Amino acid sequence: MGARSWRDVTEAHLAEYSPELSQEERNCAKHVVGEISRTNQASEALLDNNIKLFGELMWESHESLKNLYRVSCIELDKLVDIAKSCEGVWGARMTGGGFGGCIVALVKNSKINEFKKSIEENYSGRPRFFDGHPVNGGQILDIAELLKN
Repeated sequence: MGARSWRDVTEAHLAEYSPELSQEERNCAKHVVGEISRTNQASEALLDNNIKLFGELMWESHESLKNLYRVSCIELDKLVDIAKSCEGVWGARMTGGGFGGCIVALVKNSKINEFKKSIEENYSGRPRFFDGHPVNGGQILDIAELLKN
């Protein structure tokens, strides 16, 4: 194939080598190639301030994790389904190691309380919420400058 990493694998590669793979291997490979593409698109969407597209990519990612990579579970799928029914939610997907755990949802600030209430009312478990807020990403810090304060 000549690919040095998954980032080098294309849909054409998948089609060419598909007959040599089991259905499970094809599904996993399709997820990985698709997730790399979604990640690249998501990065561009954020740079363009296109929250709608970013959210759509989150939904797509969850569907791929669920149906192709098969690492979701009924509980996470239920949470994502509830999120999908809530006004002001742009996107949601499972996060973490799979087979239980958490979802991350992109929710309009003015709709956060309604979102939480909907989850609490429609989910059979006992959800916990962690509100996240955007920050300046990774950067180099001058430790001497920080210690002055």
